[in-house]
Amino acid sequence: MSSGELWVTPGHLRELADKHGTAAVQASQATALVDQIAKAVERTHGSACSAAAAAAARVAEARRKACIAIETTSQAYEANLNTAASQYVAVDEHHRDEIIDEIRPRVR
Repeated sequence: MSSGELWVTPGHLRELADKHGTAAVQASQATALVDQIAKAVERTHGSACSAAAAAAARVAEARRKACIAIETTSQAYEANLNTAASQYVAVDEHHRDEIIDEIRPRVR
């Protein structure tokens, strides 16, 4: 690839899709990690730190939304990359069959 050419293979697309699938799962798991922060601040510090607990709740909500956005985007990339890989295979097989059909009558 050092010549500046772009090579796309279905296998590479599927590898990238798998990475995005993994990222989606990890983002989903991370979402749950931030859900309890505000409650933990309130539980451990009481009402004296209600402002801190409220701030923690806002931060946790922003993080939760970010995790969901990452998860959704990664899932979309995973699906799109898998679709692209399947389409590459289908096009290659179609053109392979066309070439074989074109060559076959000539071979005797």
